[in-house]
Amino acid sequence: MPLINPKLFSFIEESKCSLLMPPKPIAPENSEYLTSNWPIKEIRPQAQKIIKDSSSKENEDEKLIMEEFHDAEEEIEVSKENKILEPQKPGAKAWGEELNIEEIQELESSPSPDKKEAKDLSTSYTAPGQGKTITEDKVRNSQIAANHCAIGDFESAIRILKKQISLKNPQLLRDAMIYVYRHSRASFCILPLIKPSEIIIHKKGIPNAAVTINYLNEIFKKASEMMTEGKFQDAANLFKKCINMIPVIKVPTEELSKEAFKLIKNCYEYLIAIKCETERKKQGTSPERGLELVCLMSICGMANIHKILALKNAIVISHKMKNFTTGTHLCQKLLDFKTLGLSEADYQKYQKNLNFFASKGTNEININIDTTKLLLFNEAENVICAGSLKPLKNAQESMRCSYCKATYDMQFKEQECQICEISTIGVEVVGLRIIEDLK
Repeated sequence: MPLINPKLFSFIEESKCSLLMPPKPIAPENSEYLTSNWPIKEIRPQAQKIIKDSSSKENEDEKLIMEEFHDAEEEIEVSKENKILEPQKPGAKAWGEELNIEEIQELESSPSPDKKEAKDLSTSYTAPGQGKTITEDKVRNSQIAANHCAIGDFESAIRILKKQISLKNPQLLRDAMIYVYRHSRASFCILPLIKPSEIIIHKKGIPNAAVTINYLNEIFKKASEMMTEGKFQDAANLFKKCINMIPVIKVPTEELSKEAFKLIKNCYEYLIAIKCETERKKQGTSPERGLELVCLMSICGMANIHKILALKNAIVISHKMKNFTTGTHLCQKLLDFKTLGLSEADYQKYQKNLNFFASKGTNEININIDTTKLLLFNEAENVICAGSLKPLKNAQESMRCSYCKATYDMQFKEQECQICEISTIGVEVVGLRIIEDLK
């Protein structure tokens, strides 16, 4: 069976088909394009000249190389026949060759082959690079880490934070930086089965603020609820998440900036309190040390409801250890919360406990803190060393974390902060900047 139907050939012959020719261009009747080589494109005379010049140059170079090669062969043959050798000075090979100033000057004056190639390449065309987007150009001189995270330049963000807060452990900011990067973009699908396109959400080149104060306040609120329920480890994780996201946020006003720094301080106070409670519950902690830690926890700058719970716990532990004098000071501090969240029933109950402790007036064990002075404070800053969890030896000579402002004794200088875990202790820095600096 033939591959092509014979009827097709008969149809072509009957219809008198002809070849389809391309249309003629709009040109004068005597144009060479119509008479000679249409529709084949003609090589311009200038291009032909360049090709001829390059080929002739290559032929000349080959001739010169061959001539030099033949000359070298003839010299070798003559030297073999005559056996003429130049006299050598004794020790010439050991001490090197003689210095000829004229030859060196000639070599220096002659252009190097690299320069010749560069001169030849200067006439060639180089395509321009991709260039920068309007957002990248705007963010280039910004001193806010959040802007650099939004465009994906994490190295610049880390470099800025090292200057501002003496960043020591950038790995802990990895999740926060990726969160800012992802939430500063919008993706949309142009065609099905094709990878979606991404654009940076910006306004006149300024990236969008991916993390807001309201978002951080929600995290802090959730952590406070876990603190009330006694889930200290879960609460600590959320407080650390909140304190580690603030370096990569940006705010438009000074008021929101103050609110962000206040949030850092609140997280620091809670983390100190949780650290005291975790240390107290460790196996091997002595009763004296346990009582010290619970007293230190009661002065941390927490919400009133959490301070009341900490004081109640401290009173129970002091009663078990028969430290009635310590219990008296704790009851007096707790009764001050009558108008700050302490119920009337609790007030009457701890008023009786105060009278009972005062009647005893003794301590069974000695602790290394003075509760009469210590319980006058209402926050851990400038009172508790965040490294040793003991009262500061000298508050005036204490060191601070460059970021969260946790206070330490001098022995912890230039170490990693044990509260935020991202900054360095006792290093002078320019300070964190989060107010929008682009216009």
